[in-house]
Amino acid sequence: GSGILGMGACAMGHRVSAVGIDIDVDACRIANANAEANDLPMRSYLPPLIETDDDESKSLLLKAHAYASAQNVTEDLILPNANDIQYNICVANILAAPLVALAPTLLRMIRPGGYLGMSGILPQQGKTVVEAYQKAGFENVEIAKEMGGWILVTGRRERF
Repeated sequence: GSGILGMGACAMGHRVSAVGIDIDVDACRIANANAEANDLPMRSYLPPLIETDDDESKSLLLKAHAYASAQNVTEDLILPNANDIQYNICVANILAAPLVALAPTLLRMIRPGGYLGMSGILPQQGKTVVEAYQKAGFENVEIAKEMGGWILVTGRRERF
C-alpha cells in the first residue's frame, strides 16, 4: 500500500522523505514501525476527516478514526497541519473507494503543478476515480496503464 510506496521512494535517495496516508490504522502503525526499523524518513497517517458526498467513503474514514480513538493512537496517527503541508508527488496504492474519499485531501497536499499516480484500482472503477479527481481540481486525469487486472490513474494538480 501507501507505506511500501513511501518507503521505496525514501530508499531511492538521501534527500527523499515521504508521508503516507492510509485509512487502515494497523497499516499506518506497521508502516511506521517498518520505516523506523529501516531508518527511513517516512511517517504514515490517517487522513483528516473531510466532507464527502460518497457514503461508503465517509463510512470508511469515520470507522478508521473511531478505531484510532478506541486504540488511543489518534495523536500519533492523525496528520498534523494537513492544510499547511504540500508535496511535489503523490503515489497511492489503495482501493477505489478510499481514493475517491481522499481526492480533496490529496488536492490540498500536492503543490500546484505536482503529480499524482494511483494504483490498486480495478478497470471498472477507473471512470469513478478519474471523475472524482477531476471534480476535486486535478487536471489531465486519465487511466494511464492497465496491467494484470489493475489500472494506473495519473493526473496533475492545476498550476494555479
